[in-house]
Amino acid sequence: MANEPDLDVGRVAVPDAVLPTAPGAAPARGSASPSAPRPSVAAPLKQGEGSGRAAPKRRAGADPEPAPEGQTPAPDPVMIRNATLADLVELGFPPPPDGYPLVWEPGDTVALRPTPEILARCAVLNAVLAGVFGAPPELTCGWLERNGLVDAVTEPEWEFLSERKGSGDLYGLHVEALWAFAWVLGVGEDLDPGRYCGEGLAAWLPDIGVGESFVAWQQRAGVRPRPAAEVAALLDLHYCLDWGHVQALMNDEPPPGVTLPYVIGQRRWALEWAVTFRGPYHPAPPRWDEVDLAS
Repeated sequence: MANEPDLDVGRVAVPDAVLPTAPGAAPARGSASPSAPRPSVAAPLKQGEGSGRAAPKRRAGADPEPAPEGQTPAPDPVMIRNATLADLVELGFPPPPDGYPLVWEPGDTVALRPTPEILARCAVLNAVLAGVFGAPPELTCGWLERNGLVDAVTEPEWEFLSERKGSGDLYGLHVEALWAFAWVLGVGEDLDPGRYCGEGLAAWLPDIGVGESFVAWQQRAGVRPRPAAEVAALLDLHYCLDWGHVQALMNDEPPPGVTLPYVIGQRRWALEWAVTFRGPYHPAPPRWDEVDLAS
């Protein structure tokens, strides 16, 4: 099994024991070389299969609407799914069944959330993780208040930070969501499902222990967000990887892959939130605690 990370989030030491050993703890492609050629496709989808996350029927003859500002045409979802199926074979995961819903449909548009919004979510999760590992409310809540980030905090997160309501073990899993955000923002080099988060994550995050401001951190962060289409492709992979973990849990079988299931679940959560789609069947982008992680 891949080595689990030794972390120092928010400059608060993270004990190894916080990382769970039970699969499926999360609420439920990235390679180091994104340009590397993909293997041949195994059991490729045919055009028209797996249309829509909830398998809706498209209106006959409906033309794609022009992409709104900030949105670009999403890549061919069938081509992306075929590449995902090939990756699943490489990673030792079972393929989803024929007709398994696509994440988006032909004609949809895709974008990332605004960079400041993603950075704000990273900062909040960093404070939450600091709370998990012992930082007091006056440090975590105080930092969020001084930096104008309270509105970016969910109610359960605030209750955890201020009153210690909720499971610290579960909140501790968010370190992998943060690693996915670092990849989305071009800071993390890869999002390899076979490896845990990178060792440099803690040093990249805002140092709330010394009072580094959110503004100062944004200037230091050095982000270069990846193309939305690239992130969408990774989302499709994680959507299918998560299905494999759910099936293993339902069948009382060992989870596939070499990392614990929460790694995929948390990264999928971050990708689902960071990518926004527009099309006939997509609702408005959800809040962090409203992301649909059904598989």
